[in-house]
Amino acid sequence: LARAGGQPHQLPSTVFATTSNSYSTDICNSVIAIAGTPDFQYLEENDIDINHHDSGEDFVCEMDGFTVPIFGTDEQMEELRKLLNEGELISAETTIAVTNEEFMLTEDGVNAGVVLPPGNVILKNRRRNLERNRINGRRSTNQRIRNLTAHVGEKQVLVVRVIDAEGKASDDAQTVSNKFFGTYGDKMTMKSQFEACSFGKLKISNNYSIDLSNHLEAPGVVDVNIPLKLAESNRLQVRTASINAAEEKLGIELPGPFHHVVFVVEGCYTDCGWAGYAYVNSWFSIFQGQYYKMAGVQLHEFGHNLNLAHSGGKDGKVYTDHSCLMGNPLYGDDAGAMCFNPAKGFQLSYSNDGDGWYDNKDSDVRVWNSGKTGGAQWSGSIIGVADYGNNPDSNHVILKLESGGPRDLFVGFNRAKGINKDNVEASNEVTVIEAGRDGLGYSQSFLKANLKEGESYTISNWQGSGEELVIVVKEINTIKNPFHADVTVTLGRIDTDSPTA
Repeated sequence: LARAGGQPHQLPSTVFATTSNSYSTDICNSVIAIAGTPDFQYLEENDIDINHHDSGEDFVCEMDGFTVPIFGTDEQMEELRKLLNEGELISAETTIAVTNEEFMLTEDGVNAGVVLPPGNVILKNRRRNLERNRINGRRSTNQRIRNLTAHVGEKQVLVVRVIDAEGKASDDAQTVSNKFFGTYGDKMTMKSQFEACSFGKLKISNNYSIDLSNHLEAPGVVDVNIPLKLAESNRLQVRTASINAAEEKLGIELPGPFHHVVFVVEGCYTDCGWAGYAYVNSWFSIFQGQYYKMAGVQLHEFGHNLNLAHSGGKDGKVYTDHSCLMGNPLYGDDAGAMCFNPAKGFQLSYSNDGDGWYDNKDSDVRVWNSGKTGGAQWSGSIIGVADYGNNPDSNHVILKLESGGPRDLFVGFNRAKGINKDNVEASNEVTVIEAGRDGLGYSQSFLKANLKEGESYTISNWQGSGEELVIVVKEINTIKNPFHADVTVTLGRIDTDSPTA
């Protein structure tokens, strides 16, 4: 058996497998996906190949007040990841069938989990109609479900600084507060960069709806003590102990009144290889060591909370689109001035019932369907996200090309300036990104092409038409303010007299 969550890359010493066909979809309130950022320094020092280390998302079963890992075969774990990326499984909303056995335990009795019944994964799609009460943590049927993953508005974020049984803790609470909220003058933080990339639509706040004055060690930061030694505990044990300690100190069931709760631990000693990880489409994230200081890592994990998947490169690997923060390109204390690729930008603009980061959907984001008849053409100018606030000609920021299938293309101009000046790959080039789920939900994206002026990218048999779709960068204008890319997209051959879309 393999398991997701806790120690996804190391099997327990002994697990008691099941052949039981008796199962229930009522044990887990939901199944939550976990995604994270690799600790590349640890992997390199221990000669670990990232592709062997990270096989994809992990999964936990959400119960009343706690989560436990989900155990299943390798094939079942891959099926879960496929269902997640195709939208059949919605993290923190869909529930899953597990066996009626109460728990499966390792020999030491420490690592509990639920077991998938033999065969294909069985899901029950249901949007939870119960909400944690904001104050006392009890479930309430009188309130509408609170959208923790909304992409706009003020987000109440609490940071929990964890102190282990040996007194090991990260930097002092004031430093932690400064790194997340810029409390004492730090200019590059999760708070500052999300507000910049969203043009003020998404604001990180430590102004809470309840009084925490007796608990805060610094603005937005609470200290908790756990009875475990980090050096002797795996990530599941640390996560569980940290959440329990925070709930006990605050007297609420998390997330309580907070949209997101961030945990910071001094380091990782067992079950390592991660810089941080987060619950997808949910409220929890955690950072180890010095990674909490890095705005790029902060935004990446918070992106998972907002239901963003990873961004892969042209090599087909998970993390290698370095034109996007979901591709893990930035690991510096002061480096973080970077936003998201066009696919992620589309999701941040259009999901959540259309309430997103761009004001005018018709001009800011262009959706084009070529159809299947050769001769269709689109031409237009695209500006970079960094120039969204300087767009007198109302040029597009994102061009979405409807494929007629599950995965569409998203085109953008990757202008490296201002809020995107720390960009790592394809600076001032046109990028073509492929992503699934119509661009509206969690889906691993891949960079398919980065184009300079005069270059093109061709897709054969577009929409099953037998015709080629050709994306051409006619010009990258670096004279006019703002810089922009003139792009033409053509399906098949076009007559010179044919009209353009």
